[in-house]
Amino acid sequence: METIKVKEICGEYCIDENDVLELSKRIIEQLNTNLKVTLDFNGVDTVLTAFFNGLLSELFSKFDQTKIQNLIEFTDSTSDSIKKKYARSFENAKKFYSAPREVQNQIKDRINKIFNKEISLNEPLGASC
Repeated sequence: METIKVKEICGEYCIDENDVLELSKRIIEQLNTNLKVTLDFNGVDTVLTAFFNGLLSELFSKFDQTKIQNLIEFTDSTSDSIKKKYARSFENAKKFYSAPREVQNQIKDRINKIFNKEISLNEPLGASC
């Protein structure tokens, strides 16, 4: 088992996609050997939901949800708010990656359109989503 001190990789703020890639690389190395990973967020002030979304996207591209769920844990010193944010992102990732590829592509397309301001965030989802 390895404990990864997230602050050493990301600093006080987990907001950068390059940090996501570095952290995911370290986690993937451990999960490839079926070793538990303990994430220590001690000293980390802010974690964006997008940070966890990116991290879980990397992990779900390589492992099934059971392995991720069973082999990643947090230190007791990690704040409850960070743990809750991770749990929410994990639940959303499970839903997304268990959906058929066509639905995943529709969701990605919708997100791109929202970011490009082609559609409103409040526009209803299509019948197939």
